[in-house]
Amino acid sequence: MKCVSVLRLFLFAWLLVAPFFVLKLQAQSNKEYIIKFFNQLEWSYVGNSFMRANMLFAEDDNIYVSVSPVGEIPTETLYNYVKALGESIGQCSIDYSADDVQLCRLIDDEGMNFIITFEERQSGRFYFLTMPSKVFVGIVKLNRNEFPISAVNEIMFGIPPAVYVDFLNGALGYGGLFELKDDVLTLSVVVPVQELDDMKKTYGEYSGKMAEMFRNSMFEGENTTMSYVYDFACKHNYKMVLRFYVGNNELCFEIGGKVNQQQ
Repeated sequence: MKCVSVLRLFLFAWLLVAPFFVLKLQAQSNKEYIIKFFNQLEWSYVGNSFMRANMLFAEDDNIYVSVSPVGEIPTETLYNYVKALGESIGQCSIDYSADDVQLCRLIDDEGMNFIITFEERQSGRFYFLTMPSKVFVGIVKLNRNEFPISAVNEIMFGIPPAVYVDFLNGALGYGGLFELKDDVLTLSVVVPVQELDDMKKTYGEYSGKMAEMFRNSMFEGENTTMSYVYDFACKHNYKMVLRFYVGNNELCFEIGGKVNQQQ
């Protein structure tokens, strides 16, 4: 009798704790699946590998992604750009696949957050950016070219112009400098003295054709990043100006932009 009573008590206790034990195992399994999924991704992010992931790890209910800029991009510039990119993705009306929606729901059900950490190695300063699951998954999909061009445009054009221009100056590495002032977006490029003199002579005779040639060669065709710059200027109703210079000697001419001028 005593043995039966103990057995009944044990079974009763097991019935109480078993659901919680199963749920805990399930939660651990879900978290492991989520972490494994993101560990399998390529962490080049958006653009021409301007940011690399150094580490991805989970602690409590947070998934941390430690990143650093590639090339000459300042850490603060990278932080501001990724923050603006995430905010734009969160505000856009983007269609996610059923698998993406299920993944986001799984992350949210687990109460997990994504925290991106940006380390400025020279100063030792850290920047932290917390993202909802849908935004983080959206950044991954954007990097993997899984959004249609209409969605990509909506995301990119939603970034504040000043933030985008600051990012361009750190990321492109074309030996030029973008400047946004009033309604004009200028790209300045240093050229040799003789080349600048030759360009001035050509522009004096063929100004229209020269502007068209540079627009076609620099901002259209296969050069996706630079074509976005031109489209970005048009979207925000800016003039697009090229400035070639050496010292105080310069040649400036407009190559388009401003939607109302094209209509």
